Amino acid sequence: MPVLHIHIPESAADASRARRLLEEGSRVYADALECPVDRVRLFLHTYAPGMAAVGGQVLEQGDQGAPFFSCYAMADRAQAQIDHLMAQLTALIADILVVPPAVIRAECKRVPPTNWYIAGESAATKRKVELEARAAAQPPVD
Repeated sequence: MPVLHIHIPESAADASRARRLLEEGSRVYADALECPVDRVRLFLHTYAPGMAAVGGQVLEQGDQGAPFFSCYAMADRAQAQIDHLMAQLTALIADILVVPPAVIRAECKRVPPTNWYIAGESAATKRKVELEARAAAQPPVD
């Protein structure tokens, strides 16, 4: 279920930075959640000058912006794993955009497996089938 949305000022989204955010962000997410990177969906959103505000002040061209990201994780993920994910993503965004981590905000939405769908099937069902297949593939224990 790894889905991540990153919102940054369009002035920070040159081709090189955008590519790094998309590629490295996908790997960080996959590593932190211990899932295959091919399951990760990362969307980069940009906003124009005058289309965001921080502390009631409209951001103008050249302002460092207000990086924000939101992501989804299964509700049963360990809090320590989520904390690690959020710290790693914050550090990555700060590094790529050359901004202090203190200006970055984030949200992690926890979703029960019954409310997340993959190819029209709930993750709860998909997980059950996947776990049963793994168990069947394991050699018998003596």
